[in-house]
Amino acid sequence: MKIAVIGSGPAGYTAAIRCAELGAEVFLFEKKLLGGACLNWACIPTKFMLNSTASKPWCDSIKEKDDFISMRRDGLKTLLENHGIQIIMGEASVRDAHTVICNDETIICDRIILATGSVPKRLPMIPNALDAEALLKQDNIPERCAIIGGGAVGLEFAVMLTRAGSHVTIFEMMPHILPREDQEASLTLERALKRKHIDIFTSCTIQSVTDNTIVFSYKNETKELATDLILSGIGQSPFISDSITEIQHDRSGISVNEYMETSTPGIYAIGDVTGGMMLAHTGKAQALVAAENAINGNCKRYDDSAVPRCVFTDPEFAAVGITEEAKDEILVGKFPMGAHAVASVKGERTGFIKVIADKTTHQILGTSIVGLDANLLISNAVLAIKNRMTLEDIEDTIFAHPTLTEGFWEACANALQRSIDI
Repeated sequence: MKIAVIGSGPAGYTAAIRCAELGAEVFLFEKKLLGGACLNWACIPTKFMLNSTASKPWCDSIKEKDDFISMRRDGLKTLLENHGIQIIMGEASVRDAHTVICNDETIICDRIILATGSVPKRLPMIPNALDAEALLKQDNIPERCAIIGGGAVGLEFAVMLTRAGSHVTIFEMMPHILPREDQEASLTLERALKRKHIDIFTSCTIQSVTDNTIVFSYKNETKELATDLILSGIGQSPFISDSITEIQHDRSGISVNEYMETSTPGIYAIGDVTGGMMLAHTGKAQALVAAENAINGNCKRYDDSAVPRCVFTDPEFAAVGITEEAKDEILVGKFPMGAHAVASVKGERTGFIKVIADKTTHQILGTSIVGLDANLLISNAVLAIKNRMTLEDIEDTIFAHPTLTEGFWEACANALQRSIDI
């Protein structure tokens, strides 16, 4: 069986590798850089810069980042080639369910998997705003930086730029940063970032930008802010090729069913191009489903009931499932990091672990964490939600002491009014 995968980001290369493992002949098309946005100017380089700028000048961090990403890209190429995957660099177009054209070459295949990713949303009123890719090519960072958008991208860049020595201001039109997340957790993170000298304006509206002076409305007043650089962090839009006109789609992405198959039988779509959360790990999970179904028929369904959402700020934020505001008749358990022995030993007392459970069944429905290693701690909640575990299931589980993971146990016990350390 021949499979064509268009796009080599986390979703695309994962699909290609799994198809190869299942015995298919795989063609992987990439129009820009192997690894897509995640490897080259999003997930990986931003985490590298967040770590590096804490101890090194921006210019040194950028050079080391470029070397590191180049090495990772070479490693991915070797990995794909070791699986016998044919890599074709160039922009591919889909003629029909069995035909892909790239570089004037026609590839006939049995199935097609679209993983074309997304592109940054643009701010028409701020044409000089940089996106993440452009910012990560800057040799130096100016004294003042403004970020439009208080979501994950904006917040991570705010921490990164602050560590690099820039004075950062964030503009968010919603009442609090991370507006779709637990309000208490978002406000806790917001206060922590302000203590690190990041200015944050929420419930504000940008009125105009002239010569790098931002005019905005805040608390019924018109204010001005001078800045040297503006970063757009308002999110991504699915990148939908002009060649897929016969496939059902709209501005929010390509429509797929539970098998990740599009409206055209034999063509699957995965990752950012399908809209939704637009996270690398959802793309990889969808890729495994699509690959299995493309090879063996539609036998595997995609389940997004327990998708972790991580923001690598300082302190970190992570969540999975529902928030406290999303449902009535719930139990809420919370364990503060200030009461956590390990967090206190490490001097990271900010934040908490909050667990949401059904009031009747005690099934765990959601968790929000602000604090030290939140992105690691959330895995406990992901497994609990995925396996439909209850508060009692966690209470009956032994967690190692002294470790940060105990905080999840404490939060679950607190929801049952049986916590030990608070």
